[in-house]
Amino acid sequence: MAPDAQFFDDGARRCEVPDLAPLNGELRGALMIRHAERYGRDVALHSDGLTPAGREHARRLGRRIGGRREVRLFASPVQRCVDTASLIAEGAGLDAEVTVTTMLGLPGTYVIDEEEVDRHLAVMGLHRFAVEWVNGRIPAEAMAPVELGTQALMDWVLGNARERDGLLDIYVGHDLFLTPVLVNHLGYDIASAGLLGFLDGFTVTVEDGKAVLSYGGKRAPL
Repeated sequence: MAPDAQFFDDGARRCEVPDLAPLNGELRGALMIRHAERYGRDVALHSDGLTPAGREHARRLGRRIGGRREVRLFASPVQRCVDTASLIAEGAGLDAEVTVTTMLGLPGTYVIDEEEVDRHLAVMGLHRFAVEWVNGRIPAEAMAPVELGTQALMDWVLGNARERDGLLDIYVGHDLFLTPVLVNHLGYDIASAGLLGFLDGFTVTVEDGKAVLSYGGKRAPL
């Protein structure tokens, strides 16, 4: 949990959302978040959709973002990610299409053999699998090493961010593919802190050619 995060509270449900302060001003920037709250289990199916609370939380996040500047939206092909991005746009009052991309899932920049990954997940569960993977104990034939997959993901994000000033790119993906960025760049302890929660994420800003990742009050150059 990021100490500078804010929350949406619906009684029994509490949804963590990222700190947007680093995106103030006219810096080129990106917001990278997990999708909103979904139905389902520890290891989700591709078909597990958003809950009503998740849909409302996504709209509320959009309202926080609305009016900042020109926004582009990118999402994993998994429908809950596409829906989250669309609902953020709706809440922000944006007439923006969602670019669906396999860079954020199916397979993303990490998965090499989806069947092998599914086999490990069925045995370990999501959290243990993530811990084993970031510690180099999942075969490279199944998942690319965290450092390589993260570099490929962030090179793509930074390439987009540098296209022109004033853009805000919003990326909606999955906890298993976004949390390793924090592990790799900020030393995030996935074993004790867990994977990113619904709508939680981090920001990336580019100023004077230098890129910085921000999460939980910590910053790291990219």
